[in-house]
Amino acid sequence: MSAFQPIIIQDIGDNEQPFSYAGTDINGALIPDQLDNGLSRRVRATAIAVYRKTVNDTDFKQILRASEVDIDCYITDSRFIVRCDKYDKGGTWTGGLTALALTAVERAAANRRTRGKTLLGHIRYEWVSAIGYICKDRSGLFSSAVRELRFVVVNTDKSKFMYQICFSADTDTASIANEILHRLADYRSRMTDEKDEKEKEFYKKYKTDRIPVKSNPADVSQVSVPQYYFAPSGQKFRPEVRPDNNRPSSVKRPV
Repeated sequence: MSAFQPIIIQDIGDNEQPFSYAGTDINGALIPDQLDNGLSRRVRATAIAVYRKTVNDTDFKQILRASEVDIDCYITDSRFIVRCDKYDKGGTWTGGLTALALTAVERAAANRRTRGKTLLGHIRYEWVSAIGYICKDRSGLFSSAVRELRFVVVNTDKSKFMYQICFSADTDTASIANEILHRLADYRSRMTDEKDEKEKEFYKKYKTDRIPVKSNPADVSQVSVPQYYFAPSGQKFRPEVRPDNNRPSSVKRPV
């Protein structure tokens, strides 16, 4: 059985496993989750890389990278969603992940290949074992600004995946990471599973507290979540829907 991948290339209109995978309707509109509390919070990324570490590996290995693409990222009350419709620009993708690695070809052929498909996935808060960011400004003639968001997820075969999402230099990734952490802490505190005191204190603290900042801005400022579920599990412990949720039926396909 192959390792679970929450971010995949899928056909428009696919929504067969909504907890495991983000989905779209037949018109390409993103389908909301009942616990999203809306899909209006969106930021745009410019690159994504995925790293994997199996139980037999000593370190993470890059299995995918896409750069110079427009990636729409949705921040909700239950998950972080990634969507890229023009994911294949001819030679953009590198790596050995079968579901995502694409052969470099001229752009017209790439457009034909992606018609009716989208790169789409979500990282549910049930699965997050760590979240962090880099928010480094340009500090010299040959240095560059770095804006990154990081997630670590462990799937059911115990493989660890690190998602590195890059943004433009004017993006405040510290604020984005902390916003996600606050939503995650609130969501996890309301889940119906049993929680020990360490978990309760963590969720209480990070409903408002910020991720501790590294002294070197080039380092990843990060927190580890004390308890998480192997992706794609955890569905049976989801919290109740809040009565004041104002959920749209769908979000139109980005243009």
